[in-house]
Amino acid sequence: MIMCTLNHPNVLRVFGIVPERGWIVMELCNGGSLADLLRRHGPLPEKDAKSVIVQVLHGLRHLHGQREPVIHFDLKPANILFHDGEVKLSDFGLSKVMSAQGESSQPGGGAVQHMELTSYGSGTHGYLPPECY
Repeated sequence: MIMCTLNHPNVLRVFGIVPERGWIVMELCNGGSLADLLRRHGPLPEKDAKSVIVQVLHGLRHLHGQREPVIHFDLKPANILFHDGEVKLSDFGLSKVMSAQGESSQPGGGAVQHMELTSYGSGTHGYLPPECY
């Protein structure tokens, strides 16, 4: 599981999985999601929005800076959680790991020189880039 190997203040920590039970043991986030916050209070003040986006970018920089970069593929307000005011990226169910050479594995062996970053059907409508449509 991708998340078990990641350790950064802005990425939700996963401590282990129990596959036979379908359990994922992860750190507590006591502040809900950005989606919850926006539903309750509407748009954030500029200062707060900047703080959230800077923390999201720190988390993404960590993911993309791995020896084998991690692409999230489902970044949206519901997957941005808060714990004591700190932002945590979560839900890596659609994530992919690129090889160190920028290749992704191909069914049946071999490698392709690029990773398909615009797969239709991957991600949440409304948060996908236009090229996915």
